[in-house]
Amino acid sequence: MKPGSIVVFNWKKGGFFSTAQRMFTHYWIPGKSPRHYANSYATHTAIVSHDIEGISSYFGAEMSTAHQPLDVFLLDPEVEYIVFEPTGFVEKEISLVLQRTYKTYAARTYAFSQVLWFVWRWLVESLTRIDMRNGRNPFIKNAICSEVIWKALAYYGETANGNGIQTVINAWRTDSTHAGDIFVVLKMLPKQFTVTEKRWTTSLPPELVV
Repeated sequence: MKPGSIVVFNWKKGGFFSTAQRMFTHYWIPGKSPRHYANSYATHTAIVSHDIEGISSYFGAEMSTAHQPLDVFLLDPEVEYIVFEPTGFVEKEISLVLQRTYKTYAARTYAFSQVLWFVWRWLVESLTRIDMRNGRNPFIKNAICSEVIWKALAYYGETANGNGIQTVINAWRTDSTHAGDIFVVLKMLPKQFTVTEKRWTTSLPPELVV
């Protein structure tokens, strides 16, 4: 996979945490009312880094925010994934995005407390259809996977080819974004991110099929 690519995962048998993510998150459907949602099946997201010791790797937030071998997910038949490759960015820009993202988040522990807010967001969206994408998560310490990728996208937005990225991601906040939201954001940025690889059989809303 090309460094700088963003990967969205669905860990189908990831235990309680992945099940809870699927249960308590929604996709927002682009092009429709912000009050139109569908159940999300994205449970994780990360950014592909340069190889480490010759091993294909990614950077993302799990128990801590760190580099991991891509094979952790790619060789697991229970993991679905979609790869969004950056398009039109020069290698220097991609390297700078990776460096800045790493410098911002490296070694942060996982912000389990942030997840509590997403249950609240799901509840409000389900009962009232109020748009909570830009809600303020009070648990801002440490990081979750989607927060790391939101920031990487913001760094992409500061490059020459990043026009329009910031406008799209500003519908969310760094810490009010879940993995399903990242999937939607990437789908809304076809000029900057192209699907180059996928292993995904779980159904998607028609508007989000890739």
